[in-house]
Amino acid sequence: MFNKTQFLIGGGFPTDTSENFEHYISMYIVSKSDAIKEDVYTELKYNWKSALAAVKTSAWGEYEDISSEVEALKKNGILGEFMMPDLQPNAFHHFIENTEGLHRLGGEIPHELTIPENTCPNSLQYVGKISCSDSVFEWLPFDLHLICPIYLGFDKLWLDMKDPLKPKIINKEELAKAYTDNILKPNTSVVFEKKHFSLKKEKGSGYGMGFSGVPRWTKNELPPICPESNQMLRFVCQLNSNAGVKTRSFELNDQLEEPDLYLGYFKEMAFAVDQQLYVFFQPETKIACLRITY
Repeated sequence: MFNKTQFLIGGGFPTDTSENFEHYISMYIVSKSDAIKEDVYTELKYNWKSALAAVKTSAWGEYEDISSEVEALKKNGILGEFMMPDLQPNAFHHFIENTEGLHRLGGEIPHELTIPENTCPNSLQYVGKISCSDSVFEWLPFDLHLICPIYLGFDKLWLDMKDPLKPKIINKEELAKAYTDNILKPNTSVVFEKKHFSLKKEKGSGYGMGFSGVPRWTKNELPPICPESNQMLRFVCQLNSNAGVKTRSFELNDQLEEPDLYLGYFKEMAFAVDQQLYVFFQPETKIACLRITY
């Protein structure tokens, strides 16, 4: 008889180790009311001993029971008798524009913030700030200033933020090899208008400026793992492209033959034209990871 249930955003999960499985659950666990608003969600059922006993995935109203697959993984020693972790469901908080909000997108680089030395083929833009004064982000040890080369084709940006006002790029060599389309003038400073926002707790994920709670990408992935401690990074927020944060200033490459063709790309803050920026942070090691993807 089942008496405990967890709900996860999305379908599918890693089955190579119990550690990865728990990391996955901690990132995607939500309340039932949040899960059922999603197109795809997974329901985990545990027996009276708290061991995983059944898995059911709902995709666009169609249910698939994959308990037999889980049992096969147990028999083959891949998953084991996975025990229900003591985790609180993640709650969605939407970013709502508010002139009195604690958080912000855009604006000039704060004078106290030092942009790290780098050899990026394009500049690091100042994206905004997440304030630790908000109760939702009280787990952050300090205000998180977001800097990122948002016009660069990179996989991950790793930042050491032990000094939050003097961040250091961990993967400099990798970033130096990232793709750039050379539309912007090298090392140009792209500045966006400042928009303050506050958080509003709502059911399910949304769009607009962005949100916190659970990342929403086309394929559910494992959370980034800290290169210093091997600990899981926590999800901070997801920011959306073309959400109304207008560009104040930028410079196109002088070598462009038809510069007017590219002006539309820089009207608003956008991540690789129309993708999303995902922010993760490990509060103990103070390591951040930023990704741009769908």
